[in-house]
Amino acid sequence: MIEKKKQSNREEKDDSADSVKLVPSHVYVRIRPTVFDGSGHDQDAPGVAKSLAGYSDTSITLNTQYMFSKGSNEYRFPTQVFAPDSTQEHVYNVVLPALVQQVVTHNDAMLLSYGQTGTGKTVTIFGFEPSLKQQSATTNSIDPNWGILPRLTLELFAKLPQSTTVIAISAMEFYLAMIVDLLQDDTDQNTVRLDAHNKPAGYRRVVLTTPTDIWEIIEKILARRSSRGTHMNHTQDDHAGSSRSHCAILFTILQYDDDASRFRQTQFHLVDLAGAERPSKVGTGEDNLQGSGATAFYKLYRGETMTAYEEGCLINYELFEFCKEIKMATSLHKTKKPYMAPRQCGTNLTKYLGRCIDGRALLAMIVCISQAPQCGWETWFSMNYGTDLAGLCTPTHPAKWFELDTSVQKCVQALQKAQRTLEDHEKQHAGSNTHPNARRWHGQKRTDVREAAEKLKLLQCLQEKIKSAP
Repeated sequence: MIEKKKQSNREEKDDSADSVKLVPSHVYVRIRPTVFDGSGHDQDAPGVAKSLAGYSDTSITLNTQYMFSKGSNEYRFPTQVFAPDSTQEHVYNVVLPALVQQVVTHNDAMLLSYGQTGTGKTVTIFGFEPSLKQQSATTNSIDPNWGILPRLTLELFAKLPQSTTVIAISAMEFYLAMIVDLLQDDTDQNTVRLDAHNKPAGYRRVVLTTPTDIWEIIEKILARRSSRGTHMNHTQDDHAGSSRSHCAILFTILQYDDDASRFRQTQFHLVDLAGAERPSKVGTGEDNLQGSGATAFYKLYRGETMTAYEEGCLINYELFEFCKEIKMATSLHKTKKPYMAPRQCGTNLTKYLGRCIDGRALLAMIVCISQAPQCGWETWFSMNYGTDLAGLCTPTHPAKWFELDTSVQKCVQALQKAQRTLEDHEKQHAGSNTHPNARRWHGQKRTDVREAAEKLKLLQCLQEKIKSAP
C-alpha cells in the first residue's frame, strides 16, 4: 500500500510538471573598449593561444592557435552582443524591459554580471563612479554614465503607483564565505544568514520614498564593499579597484490590490559577481602572488588575512560551484524534474544563487569580456560560462497573493515569539556565551528577531499607505 501511494504521488507531480511552462534564460555579452595603459588589459601586450577574432550582433568568434594549426570557435548563445562603443542607455534598454515587466506583473527576476576582473561588470551595474558622485538632484535628467541600478530605480517609480506600492532596497556582499549587510550601520548586527530555504535573513530593508534616495544607498555600497587594487584593475582617484566580493542588491516590491484587499511581494535581484581570474595575474607585488587554494581555505578557517592570490582562489571556487549548479539545474529541467539548491554543502553564494535558478526568478546575465590579446583564455572561459547559463530553462512560479491584515498579525506574532526565545536564551546563558555553538545559536536568534522586524516594517508601511490613500 505504501509503495502504491508513493507511486501515485510521483505521477501527480509528473502530470503537474508537464503543465509548467519553461522560460529560457537570456545571456548578453558586453565587450570592454580597448585601453593602452599598461594594465592587465593593455592592447599592446603579447597574446596567448586564444584571442577574440570578431563579433556580430548575436555571436562571438574566438581564434585558437596550437603549434602550427589554427582554428576558431563561434558562440551563438548571446541574445545580444554589445560592441565596445555601446552606451549605458543602450545596454539598459535592451536587457531590462523584460525583467522589469516580470517583476511589476507577477514574478521575481535576477540579473547577473559576470566576467574577468576589470572588464566592466561594476560599471555596468552601478555606472562610472564620477557620475555617481555628481548625481543630479532631480529625476528629469539622466546622466549617460549611469549604470543599471540608478536607471532601474527611476523606472520602478515611474511604472508603479506609489499610493499602493512599497519599494525597498537591500544590499549584501558575499565575502570570504560570509554574508555582510552593506546597509546596516551597526557592525554588531550586519551579519546575514541563510534560512532553511536558502533565503537571506536578517538584512535591512530601506524603504525608498523618492528615486533620489538611491544615491545615499549607492554611496554606502561603494564605500563598504570589499575591494583592492590588482594588476588587472588598478586603484585610482575615481576608482576603488577590483571588487573582491560578490554584491547582491535586492529590490523588494509590495503591491496592493484594492479590489481584493490583498498584496503580493516580488523581488529584483541585481548581482555583481566578483571577477573570474587567474590568481597569478592579479598580484600587485611579491606578497600578493604567494599562496594557493589550500592556504586560502586554511586562512578562511582560521580567520586570517589573505593575499590577493588566495582571494582569487576562493572567488574562482565559488564561481565554479555555481556553474556546476547551473549544469545540474539545466539537466533536471530538461527532464521536467525539480531542482533544489544545495542546503548542506556549498558556499552561501551557491546556495543563494541556486535558490533563484529553480524557477523562482526570470534569469538574465551580462557576460563582460576583454579585447586584450593576453586575456584570450579568460574570454574563452567566460564564453563557456555564458553557454551553460544560456541552456538553462526554468519553470515559472508566479508570486502568491496574501491578505494584508492577516499577514501583519502573523508577523507580529513571529516577532514576539522570536523576542521571547532570545530573551529566554540570554537569561539561561547569561555570561556563558563563550562556546562557539552557544554564540552561533544566539546569533541565529538575533537574526530571527531582525528578520521578523524588517518584514513587519514593510507590511506596516504598506498599511499606512493604503490608509492615507485618497
